[in-house]
Amino acid sequence: MNIKIRRRELDLDGDAYSALSELDDPSLRECLKTLTKLEYCNINQSSRLSRLVLELEEPISQELINLYVQLSGKHFADVFNPVNFRHLSKYKSLYDLSISAIHQSSSDSLTTTSFSNLPLPDLSAIDCISLFGCLTNTRADRLIKCCSPSSMVISNSDGGGGALVILEAVKTPSRLVELRLFSAGIFSSGLLLSEPKYLQSLSRYKNINHLTLDHGSSSILPAFYDCLRRLPLEYLEFGSDTEVSSSNLLTLLESPSSVKTLQRLVLGNIVASRGSYIHASDDHDWELPDWTDDFDLDGTDLVIQAAESAGVKVTGTTIDAYKIELDFASLVMAVEGDEGCGGGEAPDGSDESDEETGDESEGVGVEN
Repeated sequence: MNIKIRRRELDLDGDAYSALSELDDPSLRECLKTLTKLEYCNINQSSRLSRLVLELEEPISQELINLYVQLSGKHFADVFNPVNFRHLSKYKSLYDLSISAIHQSSSDSLTTTSFSNLPLPDLSAIDCISLFGCLTNTRADRLIKCCSPSSMVISNSDGGGGALVILEAVKTPSRLVELRLFSAGIFSSGLLLSEPKYLQSLSRYKNINHLTLDHGSSSILPAFYDCLRRLPLEYLEFGSDTEVSSSNLLTLLESPSSVKTLQRLVLGNIVASRGSYIHASDDHDWELPDWTDDFDLDGTDLVIQAAESAGVKVTGTTIDAYKIELDFASLVMAVEGDEGCGGGEAPDGSDESDEETGDESEGVGVEN
């Protein structure tokens, strides 16, 4: 079995994954029992090996602190059933658990054993938990009730209300300080009625200081920003496929409570890219920003100014897009105003603009 340990981290290369199918379960269990000093275990290509790790009644390593498993619905009727993780309570050092579900469906389950009579495991020592996959109509909410996390990632891929159910299930919301939502569906057309519940669920969390929103986890409505304003946020990120209102974001940035705590704002709701030539305003290969009615160029400019006044560093693809559009407009003026350019490639000023704007990931002069 080609298993490599580097810095006490499980490293399965491509050959090892191919070899997995050639070994029977007893042989794999014997391999796992040799990893007594393992601290980090990342199994993201083998549901069978993940299953075997969870089925071991004794820990493979009492030094294990981080575990990532990928589980298939072909092996479990419900990947997120807490009894699947009942043996993890024996790991004394484990505090970071990530679970990814693939092929989540009870119809093709190979596991028929019922665990309904088993007690729920005590996973209170797990401080960071991440759930990825189809979360709707699963027991993920029961799994969360077994934990008391300070950091939580919810990535719901089915477009249903699974993320909302999990948010409502956390028993100790006051402990949570970091939340990352990659949750398609919270604000989808079929779930508009769940928005008040979503805001009500968020209002349970009084101590979140690090919040990342992505893929349908944000809103343009004022009530959403009022909810954010009540949190002691130090870091706020709007990722791709999020709806953002610049006017409501301005209100957030200008509120006394946010000014006291917020240090970093990342905006990734708009993208753009530079091209190699500009012949005219309608003849170029630049990808310009696709602004919205609620977040346009002028609104971005106001957000940048407000962030600078509040001492908040603002970065992200939206800020890059803002700079790209300004540079594009400047270069178009140079091309159309200089007959000598002959409508060819972008003038030398394009290089100067790159130098002036600096590293796009560093923001627009609004560092603390």
